[in-house]
Amino acid sequence: MKKILFIQPKFSIDKMYQMRDAMYNLGFAYLAAHLPDHWQAEFVDEELEKITYDTDADIIGITTITLYVNQAYRIAAAFRARGKKVIMGGVHASMYPDEALNYCDAVCIGDGEHVIAEMLDDFEHSRLKKKYKSEARPLTGMKLPRHDLFKPVYRFTPIATSRGCPFDCDFCAINAFYENVYRQRDVEDIIHELASLPKKNNMIYFTDGNIYGNSPREVRRFKTLCRRIIEERKKGNMPFNYFICFASINALADIEALDLASAAGCRNMLIDFESINPESLKDMNKTLNLEKYPPEKYSELVDNARKRKIIITAEMVFGNDADNADVLAQTERYLESASFDILRLYAKQTLPGTRFYKKMEQEGRLKLNKFPDDWDRTREKFVAGIHFKMKNLTEEQLQGWMKKVGMNFYSPHKIFFRSMRFLRITRNPKLAMTLAWVSVKGRKWYTGI
Repeated sequence: MKKILFIQPKFSIDKMYQMRDAMYNLGFAYLAAHLPDHWQAEFVDEELEKITYDTDADIIGITTITLYVNQAYRIAAAFRARGKKVIMGGVHASMYPDEALNYCDAVCIGDGEHVIAEMLDDFEHSRLKKKYKSEARPLTGMKLPRHDLFKPVYRFTPIATSRGCPFDCDFCAINAFYENVYRQRDVEDIIHELASLPKKNNMIYFTDGNIYGNSPREVRRFKTLCRRIIEERKKGNMPFNYFICFASINALADIEALDLASAAGCRNMLIDFESINPESLKDMNKTLNLEKYPPEKYSELVDNARKRKIIITAEMVFGNDADNADVLAQTERYLESASFDILRLYAKQTLPGTRFYKKMEQEGRLKLNKFPDDWDRTREKFVAGIHFKMKNLTEEQLQGWMKKVGMNFYSPHKIFFRSMRFLRITRNPKLAMTLAWVSVKGRKWYTGI
């Protein structure tokens, strides 16, 4: 029996709040399911355990995103110094395979489960190629991910019902990685996976960039999924009570979808509101917000969810060309009365492969220019790091504003008020305490800016 050691590099930044034990890498679970029969998988999450470099594994697999890619390169170098072959995959290696090949022996570009068997066969026969490109195939006929191989220490169990996104925001790396293809799994396949999870499972975290979708077919699929979860729960076949998901703002206007989601166990939706300024929404290509769900409707939409016991995490992005001091002041006043439960403020990020990154590069506004060293700079202040020249704001101005507004939103008395409000709505002390806990941790997030 041969062995592949999959490694999740460490990302954590001490001054920033992160749940280091949030969830395991779902991509590794899929890769493990698609290994040849004579191969076995072993996993190391560097957030939770140290890497043992003197391993008996035959080959090493390392995932990459830009934020921790240099740590991935350091890990790869340490293994190669010991004579091990290293393969890399993930978003960053897919965007910059030639760079990654300076630190590893082979790169998987795109979805890994379709090429992992070929890579391992080539390794066994001493013909490992430099690059393996995977096409974006339909998500049918795939083996279920090996959730059973991971230690029961994580807070959430990750489940993916789709890959990609039907929208095309200029700063998002999802469509860059999936080449603007939005693929969805069959509902019964998802139900089978959910039913197969260990009993007394942690909360489900649907990792989709957008589980709700946009077209009538996509929306019907979401509602069917919720109905099937409800049906199977009545039969005792769903080993979880609640789930978290990402959805677009149009989901909050669909009362039937919210009713079904709540009944199926949805207790937190993460929604990209992005901005209250129409010009900033144009900068980001947030056409859905502009055309159908403008900022003046945000509060009404949030109330639709709250009436159905669903917490709303509002995500907003700043640093667009249309953002200036007046926009920040207007947003600050708006957030004083907004009904959001959890708030995440982000400085606009220059993620490799996105249209925004390419635009900043072409306009000479990108502050990152020495690679791979500068990839470490993307970790600075994490989501408050600014790596391009803004038109109407200074770095200190935006970061100072984000810290002030974030700390105010998560002031102790406001945390208490929102938690009590949610307790009144849900009559569920455990969920109310969870909201309070996340809020306290959210305050720590902003202290690190």
